[in-house]
Amino acid sequence: MPKTKKAEWARPLIEFTGARIRRARESLEMTQTEFLARAGLGHHVNWLSDVEHGKHSIDPHELKRIADSAGFPVDWFLDTEYDRRPMTAPMTRIEWERLYADPERAEIHWQIDQLLRRVLDRATG
Repeated sequence: MPKTKKAEWARPLIEFTGARIRRARESLEMTQTEFLARAGLGHHVNWLSDVEHGKHSIDPHELKRIADSAGFPVDWFLDTEYDRRPMTAPMTRIEWERLYADPERAEIHWQIDQLLRRVLDRATG
């Protein structure tokens, strides 16, 4: 079955999602190869590069695997208004950066938060 071209209305969302995937990967300071391995996706880096540059869309199941492995909610990759929503509690490095103008301060708070979450998980698990 030949591939069909995506409707033009979908193009902005495909590009937005790809840019978010790239931003998530870069926030973790990972190469494309490392990022694909972490998500457990067997694709070649060319596939991820095409997704990040909005050249093609991503399967919802693959997006869920990326979101889970990167520690981001799926909504963050799809909702163009996500950054404007009121925040209850920051969970990701990106969300901490929304709180502070200083990236170093955001990084420190994110690392402390991650440490406390691991301690809590071990204490309750």
